[in-house]
Amino acid sequence: MNIEKQLYALAKTSGINYDLGHIVEALSLLENPHQGLRYIHIAGTNGKGTTADFIAQSLEASGKNVGLYSSPHLFSYTERFQVNGNQITLEQINSYLKIIKAKIKQIPLTEFEILTLIAFLFFKDANPDFVVMETGLGGRLDATNVVDPILTVITTIDFDHQAILGNTLEQIATEKLGIMKPTVPMVTFEHEPKISKLFQEKANQLKCPLFFVKQINENYLLNNNLLADKAISLLGYSRQPTEKTRLTGRMQVLSQAPFKLADSAHNQEGIRKLVHYIKTHNLETDVIFSVSQKPKEDILAMAQALSAVAETLYITEFDFYKAMPLSEIIKITKDIKNLKVLPKNQTDKFIRTTKNNLIITGSIYFLGSVLTHLLAPSQEGE
Repeated sequence: MNIEKQLYALAKTSGINYDLGHIVEALSLLENPHQGLRYIHIAGTNGKGTTADFIAQSLEASGKNVGLYSSPHLFSYTERFQVNGNQITLEQINSYLKIIKAKIKQIPLTEFEILTLIAFLFFKDANPDFVVMETGLGGRLDATNVVDPILTVITTIDFDHQAILGNTLEQIATEKLGIMKPTVPMVTFEHEPKISKLFQEKANQLKCPLFFVKQINENYLLNNNLLADKAISLLGYSRQPTEKTRLTGRMQVLSQAPFKLADSAHNQEGIRKLVHYIKTHNLETDVIFSVSQKPKEDILAMAQALSAVAETLYITEFDFYKAMPLSEIIKITKDIKNLKVLPKNQTDKFIRTTKNNLIITGSIYFLGSVLTHLLAPSQEGE
């Protein structure tokens, strides 16, 4: 079994461990490879990946060597670990995995905990000037929350992963705020008043300089650039805003005629911003939508929002252990009038051959499954 299949199999069986006990014990057995590096730690509901990438790009442009740890990936696990935009190799992942297996035999680590250990070993060897590290889930008990950062960043606060993070925005914000460290500056967006108040109270408690950045519209790439600008300025550097991210599937235009766009809007906040984009650009477009397992009310709300701006809303499924089965999506969305079912074995051909404008959205793993086959052919043929 190759390394990608090993990790995927582990992801299917290990679940989520929202607790720091195992990762702290494992790091001790590995002689704490995470210590001694300069971390920028990023949490938030949406926008972590692009904000992290914008910060990393700016530091690289200033002549610094920069590590980047992000998740999830679209095509390969190698995407999660980078230095100056260069990804780790599968051979390196395998080498670090062997070290972990040899030294840590009694701790039942999850996929994400193992990936985080690999990141720490990789960055210890690479010894970059900075490491931009994105949380996997939440913040307070996320496996990455063992670092001693020089700066923390929190993007948006909205509903997602409620079963773990809580059912109110205050509870979710409290979990994200777990990455705040005593006296370490934090940059975040302006939130609704009760959430911003939570931030300020926590900052006062920990004596953290706190900086709020105003979102100027629903263009999340532009907003995330503004957040990155402030973070970079606090590190003593400057940058020119750009909407160009190195991450795939973030407001990514695949072709112009017809217009085809891929965006990983996988929760209600992301869908709201995508709907705003469709409205402000007066797009007459079809939409293909598929998601991983989420509460039924979330899926229905997302589908309804998309159907309101789509000519036709196509629902489909994809091969992933967390993917919502098509039969379940059909039950949830059965009352939506402009909805059509697209079997997964027809999805690639439909995306490639349709003459209508098209937006592909939902789970980032869904985008990965279709872009793996379609990205290069669509660019060549259109």
